[in-house]
Amino acid sequence: AAIFSACLSSNLASLVRWDQRPRAAALATTSISLAGHLGSVVLVAGVGLGVEGLLAGQALGHLSGCLVCLVALRPVLAWTWDAARLRRMLAFSIPIVPSSLAVLAAYHLERVAIREGLTLDQLGCFAVAAKLAQLVSIGVSGFATAVPPLVLSRAREPGTPEQLARLFRWFAFATLNGTFLLLLFSRDLIEILATPAYVDVAPAVPLIALAVATWNGYVWAPGPWVSERPGLLGVVS
Repeated sequence: AAIFSACLSSNLASLVRWDQRPRAAALATTSISLAGHLGSVVLVAGVGLGVEGLLAGQALGHLSGCLVCLVALRPVLAWTWDAARLRRMLAFSIPIVPSSLAVLAAYHLERVAIREGLTLDQLGCFAVAAKLAQLVSIGVSGFATAVPPLVLSRAREPGTPEQLARLFRWFAFATLNGTFLLLLFSRDLIEILATPAYVDVAPAVPLIALAVATWNGYVWAPGPWVSERPGLLGVVS
């Protein structure tokens, strides 16, 4: 139930972003976080359900986000059947499915490599470095989710390439400066947020931050989406 509700809320949130409703998207994200955490605390600490309560709380959070998205999408959702649009959607999405499976497999292979190749201490160091690097991903994820709907909705306008270039410059500026700040203060942050035993992992933090920043770098090259070339998208993925 927790996984299903997470997938459902993720898809509905994507629809909200593609419909260019930033307030509804922000409200849905906030609702998922607050309701999920509050529900988990109540069910685990108050009711004593343990792991089941934690998962149920997460499911409640995602369902609250689904409700927010459905309310926001009322003007665009309808019970209709459009065979032409279905064929166009399937023609675009089916070629991307193998690449999505490959990405999923690579994600799980990474977990296997970590489990088999790292000791418990090394895994702890990696976890600390990854958590700190996520400070950069806060801004990166915002760009990654906001750019595609904005670009595709204005793809034919003459000023879109220049606007995309301007956004990319701001993205690069924020990413590089955030990474540089992590390079300067990662040791201090580790001592404050973790323990001095993990200080030696500080040099890895900016490297992981750059990896996180470039993970969704393809959003800055939207040509395959605009020209509807799913085969090229699959190769890139």
